[in-house]
Amino acid sequence: LKSALLDEAVGLHQKLETRLVALEEGMSWKDAQLEEMARRNNDAFEAWRRASEDLAEACQDRDAWRERANRLEEEFCILHATTLDRIAEGGRLRQQVAELQQALVQAEQSAPTSPVFREDHQGTVQQLTQQLKEANQRTTFLEEALQARTLANAAPRTTLDEPDMV
Repeated sequence: LKSALLDEAVGLHQKLETRLVALEEGMSWKDAQLEEMARRNNDAFEAWRRASEDLAEACQDRDAWRERANRLEEEFCILHATTLDRIAEGGRLRQQVAELQQALVQAEQSAPTSPVFREDHQGTVQQLTQQLKEANQRTTFLEEALQARTLANAAPRTTLDEPDMV
């Protein structure tokens, strides 16, 4: 009887020992899985953090480009309005010069005039002609600046790294 009990106890001990070894192996396997999952989680978190930083940087770049675009649009509108004003001024000056030249021709044809009268009108015509030339130069300059600005804004941008503030 004692021998049977001893054999039974030894058998149970061996079974428990086998189960304990299996449980320890399972725990080791689970620990390895947990470590792998923790590593993956850390890697994913780092990737998410870098992506968040990149997104924040891109948003700042986007805002800088928007500000620059708004400033350029304002400058463009100002240049455009100034150019139109100069063109109108040039037209008015051309009309004045033409009217004065016509009045001078009519005055010369209708009655003989003194040289002093002719010199006075000639000086006015020359002065208006000079103003017209200057207005044409300013208009040409503004038109070229407007065209250059339009071409610069229409050029495709290949990079959005940093806005070059003008």
